[in-house]
Amino acid sequence: MPRSSRSLWTQKILSGSVDAVPARKRSAAFPSPREPYAGFVLGIDPSLRGSGFAVVEFAPREEPRLHFSRTLRLPRDLSLADCLGEIYKLCADCCEDFPVRHVALEETIYVNNYKVAQTLGAARGAAIAAAAVLGRKVFEY
Repeated sequence: MPRSSRSLWTQKILSGSVDAVPARKRSAAFPSPREPYAGFVLGIDPSLRGSGFAVVEFAPREEPRLHFSRTLRLPRDLSLADCLGEIYKLCADCCEDFPVRHVALEETIYVNNYKVAQTLGAARGAAIAAAAVLGRKVFEY
């Protein structure tokens, strides 16, 4: 009967044939799970013609507070380059209008075809570029 990789590794470690490796220390950039994040986050759900933007403030022992939200609806007759420019501008405006330190951006999980993937990647790139130019940390989830 085949055994899972997990059970094989468990057996190998318990037998002592593999040395234990200490866990890596957390980087200062990533607070421990017990320290709640305090500050403003710009969350983005990218799409070429309907990107969602929200600025949320987090404070210890308080509920998150929404400061801004908008769906950037762009007409079909607007060119790809113009749509990307609008996404860039709104991302930059949010970063400049609020004390945003981090930008959280949704990753591409599944797309129907390569053209949709390219378009979604371009929309994500416009938002990432705006955040990077302004020196904000970008996290993808």
